[in-house]
Amino acid sequence: MIDESMDKEQMKQPPKPYEFRSKPAWQRLIIMLGGVLVNILLAIVIYIVMLYSWGEQYLPTAEVKYGITVDSLAYEMGGCVTATIFFRLIIKRLRIFIKYYPPLL
Repeated sequence: MIDESMDKEQMKQPPKPYEFRSKPAWQRLIIMLGGVLVNILLAIVIYIVMLYSWGEQYLPTAEVKYGITVDSLAYEMGGCVTATIFFRLIIKRLRIFIKYYPPLL
């Protein structure tokens, strides 16, 4: 393997035991796969850190106390209307209440 200096005179000499070109093929393969694997792992770690730092922010349903206001685009896309989530949350809690406390009604 020629180094960065592109020294072709060194390539004419017999390989020394510590050089890359004197290693068996399976050892050279492990060295090359190790470089690729480290690059992939580093990319995954960088992606995780970026997602943790600047990741998506969302509003949990429990935090939506007064419903939402939507415009025409949201209505066309999913049929949302203003305060849809609020009403769904109330209905869900009512069903739970009716299930566990029917004698009170």
